[in-house]
Amino acid sequence: PGGKGAEQLIDHCPTIEWVKQTAGEASLVLSVCTGALLLGKANLLDGLKATTHHACLDLLRDCAPAAQILSGERFTDNGTVITSAGVSSGIDASLHVVSRLRGEEIALKTAENMEYRLV
Repeated sequence: PGGKGAEQLIDHCPTIEWVKQTAGEASLVLSVCTGALLLGKANLLDGLKATTHHACLDLLRDCAPAAQILSGERFTDNGTVITSAGVSSGIDASLHVVSRLRGEEIALKTAENMEYRLV
């Protein structure tokens, strides 16, 4: 998740517990925009590099004090946890995941089908 909805959920314990439990069962976790705030609150970013929308970097630092928060990055890839800055960078991160899982050629074809220009 991302956007204002994520900001409203950072102190909602059932949501944070669900994120923590679900991420523990996942082979890959990707957040878009302020969805990183929920990952931070769930302690899933501890010791990792992370990013979020530029207007919420300080809030992410508060939610994930043990993470290295990066500004100016479209997305970060820590192996199993990927965070992206804003909505369009979420597309970049998603295509990066397609490349990791299915190969660069499939990612490029996917971007072409979407009429999306990779950065």
